[in-house]
Amino acid sequence: MHKIGVYYSFPAGGIGRYNQKWLECLAQDGDLDLEFICLPEFAWELKAGCRRWSGLFSISSQVPTLRRTRFLIGQFVNPLRAIARLRQTNARLIHFTDVNHLSFPFWKAALDSSGMKVVISAHDICRAVAVVHRAYEESQLRAIYRRADAIQVHAVAQADELVEFAGVSRERVHVVPHGPYDYGAPRTDRNTVRERLGIGRHELLGLCFGQLRDDKNLSGLLRAMAMPGVSSRLVVSGAASSHHRGAAAYEAEARGLGIADRVVFDERFIPDEEVAEIISAADWIGLPYPSAFTSQSGVLNLAAQYRRPVLVGAAPALGESVRCHDIGAAAVDNSDKALHKSLLQLETRLLNDDPQAFGFGAFVAENTWEENARRTAKLYRNLLDGGA
Repeated sequence: MHKIGVYYSFPAGGIGRYNQKWLECLAQDGDLDLEFICLPEFAWELKAGCRRWSGLFSISSQVPTLRRTRFLIGQFVNPLRAIARLRQTNARLIHFTDVNHLSFPFWKAALDSSGMKVVISAHDICRAVAVVHRAYEESQLRAIYRRADAIQVHAVAQADELVEFAGVSRERVHVVPHGPYDYGAPRTDRNTVRERLGIGRHELLGLCFGQLRDDKNLSGLLRAMAMPGVSSRLVVSGAASSHHRGAAAYEAEARGLGIADRVVFDERFIPDEEVAEIISAADWIGLPYPSAFTSQSGVLNLAAQYRRPVLVGAAPALGESVRCHDIGAAAVDNSDKALHKSLLQLETRLLNDDPQAFGFGAFVAENTWEENARRTAKLYRNLLDGGA
């Protein structure tokens, strides 16, 4: 039996939920002895089949200054704690689902001396925001990619970016699907939710869902909606962290564009029990992310689960999914004009085509947690049994 350690150093977040769903499937492989290495405050429970070791240094605090301090301490302490734990349990492979590249020079020797194989999940190839110094951090991110025996990504576009960014061989980069998120059936019917939001039954409705972040290009979508011919209304559902602009800034933009009456802001963290109903109330999901956004999106897989076509910007991994499976419309570049053109194309299809005309069936069939787990288990065996 292969002993594997899976490392994650944040309390929650999209990658945390990804890990929960993916590990539930991976743990069903009887040839793998899995241990999840995490913070004591990790938000989700794991099903039987995967042990949980919550011995990492906690990075959480209600005091912002202390939280930042604990985060920086964790960058140095937690990789060392994970490696020591896995050496103690005779694990043969460590899978980093996030990497503390900032401190890599301080724990590289411990990793090398452990003799463990190294797999990295590169959900984001590069980091949008530097913690201390971008040039230094990118050099260390390249170094840990080059140190890895294998790297997992979610799209061919990401694989190409990784090869270009870090100079790793393409043979060490493996594409695995991002599975769906199923929140069950809506508790409240579509028309009731629309009435609560002030949306008419027969109006086309777009939805931007999730954390408000400056790099998601909501401003570009608002400008595209203000251009001629667009009939959709939009609900923006989610809240911003302290480092990003909140709903008030976007409300001001909507007023300046003359579309305030067509955009509804629901500024709050959406609880799990409301996710299905807000998704089901919409006709399309907006992911207007620009080309600098190179990761996959959990919201895209959520939209596919509920058969809601997506409008994506020039983000390469998202555009790849949309074009390969015909699950929406994708802008050809970062311009507002390109996003506007794609929005009009999507509206035309929604008004004139059968919703079943979109390729959700094939997308959902191919992008499963089970397939992700199968490919991951095969990769582990190849690495540990001497394969490529």
